[in-house]
Amino acid sequence: YNNRNENLNNINMNYNQNMMDINSYTTKTTLFTLLVFVFGTALFVVLDLLISKPFYNKMISARNNFENKPTTIKQNKKTNTVASLVKFETLRIIRDEKNLVNTLLAVVATPIFIVVANKIYCAFSTRYIGNVMIIFFNLLLILIFTFTHNVSISCALSKDGPSWNINKTMPVDPKKALSSRLVYNIVSSIFVYLPSIIIVYKMGGDLLTLGQCIAMIVLAFILSLVHILLSTSYDLMNSKDKTKADIGSEYISKHETVSIAYGLIIAVVAAGLGLLMGATSTLNIFARLIVFAVIALGLEIYLFLKRIRAVYQEN
Repeated sequence: YNNRNENLNNINMNYNQNMMDINSYTTKTTLFTLLVFVFGTALFVVLDLLISKPFYNKMISARNNFENKPTTIKQNKKTNTVASLVKFETLRIIRDEKNLVNTLLAVVATPIFIVVANKIYCAFSTRYIGNVMIIFFNLLLILIFTFTHNVSISCALSKDGPSWNINKTMPVDPKKALSSRLVYNIVSSIFVYLPSIIIVYKMGGDLLTLGQCIAMIVLAFILSLVHILLSTSYDLMNSKDKTKADIGSEYISKHETVSIAYGLIIAVVAAGLGLLMGATSTLNIFARLIVFAVIALGLEIYLFLKRIRAVYQEN
């Protein structure tokens, strides 16, 4: 009994000693961390003052320097009409904060969402039909994100307001003038679906072959063009001059709602056809989808050009 009490006392003493050591170490670590934080903050404040001061002085004196600087008049240069229009329209879109933020969010958020979704998909053991469902669920998600990014094009013409009549009198082919507005969305949408499809290919293992991955990218590109043309055509045909004179958020949101509806229909139809074809046959699913998409794109291009002629009253 005495030996047991002695052992318990020894254990208790060792425990107390260990706790004291831990408390001492924790106190020292906390003080060290506090000192590092204080001195680090002070160092960054000093560096900030030293670095920002010359820039601040330069900015203050920039106005006077600019006024005293001799100006040189640049000679006008003749440039390609299409390139000039594309540059002008792209800069105008980028300067709109809403469009720029929308693009950045779509480019960043879509791959992250696809990675999370495929992490979940990879946790399941699936057979052929399950793999087909995973492929076209991925396609559905990617198309929805891409079409949501393209929504801004649905009110590109409406935002011109009263200047719409001036634009109609430009000495430029209206097809070139309107097509130049589509370039930004066409190019920026590539950065939405291209990384996401590559992620599906890399994470899926044997889910997609390289050929199927390329075909999926081509399909997304064609469907994105179809959606952009549909949204622009709706804005072109439903932008009356009396409405353009007083653009409001309700009018803009109506066009965006229609564009989102177009996008959902295209995405659901494409993914649904892919699932249906995959359930009945294993041959050339993406090839057949691309054929349907090319037919839809050709029809939409034809109608888009007809609508331009109708609006601009060309003979």
